[in-house]
Amino acid sequence: MLTESRLFLVETAESTLIGFLFASSGEDRETHVGYLLAEGYWGKGLASELLQGFIGKASEIGPWTKLVCGVDPANVASAHLLKKLGFIERKNNGDGAVFYEYVFPQPQS
Repeated sequence: MLTESRLFLVETAESTLIGFLFASSGEDRETHVGYLLAEGYWGKGLASELLQGFIGKASEIGPWTKLVCGVDPANVASAHLLKKLGFIERKNNGDGAVFYEYVFPQPQS
């Protein structure tokens, strides 16, 4: 997976690992993103900060047009966060996860 993905570690100021974000490029420059924070850091706004920062830097990291995140339907907080950041829910294909996508604005010609 590491050969096909980019892995970003989330650390505290004291260099304690508290989570990660990975981005795996797929077809048509669509990139699947997953993130995980240690439970002790939930509800502190860190996931929001992490994703906002990633979206802001994504154009410098890769030639991506779309980010896609899959969320367990029971993870209401994560689904709410993605919607707040501009991700749109995709049509459900019945595999259990709910997918959200963020489409980068295309430069005006």
